[in-house]
Amino acid sequence: MEVLRVSAFIGILCCAFLGLALCAEKPLNQGLQCDGCVAVLQELHNKLSNSQGRKKVIEQALGGLCETENFVVYRHSPPKMVKACNFITERFGKELRNNLHRCDGCVAVLQELHNKLSNSQGRKKVIEQALSGLCETENFVVYRHSPPKMVKACNFITERFGKELRNNLHSFYKKYRVKDNVKLQEEFCDDVIKVCLPGQRDVDIRMASAHADAGMTVEDANKKIADQLSSPEQEPELVVESPEVGYFDEKDELCLQKIP
Repeated sequence: MEVLRVSAFIGILCCAFLGLALCAEKPLNQGLQCDGCVAVLQELHNKLSNSQGRKKVIEQALGGLCETENFVVYRHSPPKMVKACNFITERFGKELRNNLHRCDGCVAVLQELHNKLSNSQGRKKVIEQALSGLCETENFVVYRHSPPKMVKACNFITERFGKELRNNLHSFYKKYRVKDNVKLQEEFCDDVIKVCLPGQRDVDIRMASAHADAGMTVEDANKKIADQLSSPEQEPELVVESPEVGYFDEKDELCLQKIP
């Protein structure tokens, strides 16, 4: 039986919600709740990889998640995995929903920073200037998750992993002068802060309407929509969710550990 239906490189998610360490630091001999947490996130990713973060689709996925047929390949028996699934989704439902958009948030942060840092040669002063004012609504209007969610993810990444972000930006742009930073996205989002599961990170995370103009960059699309929002003659209908509190403590986090 498989512990996880993911690539060999992927480890186990430690799922440290509300201070309850569901996974031990060592990757071997993990308990039922740890395996259940990992399985829940993997099964949700299988169902939501093309959902564009739509609430209705997320709720539908969660509604039919804790069923026996979803957990027949794991090392614990299906009844035990269903019990763990129910525990995770009932006890930590809010945290699960909050974490589903963080991978897109990480990609968006790096894409927005690339617009300002592509010719920076990794200079620290330029990096600080780029980070200043980054987590603002107008910078995230073209992405498939709502601006408030993206701002929340941006704040989480820049505040929780500020040191790691600065170090990776400095190293990458000191070494490379390229048209995109997909390599940095892979290194930082997947390996350093581990907010993206294998196969979860998409290079293009804009909403469908942002593709209307062929060849339009994220920066151009942001500017176009911002101009539309500020125009009194034509105000597009933009439905966004109410922003949630942007504070995250150490208990509200998904983390990743490698297994052999």
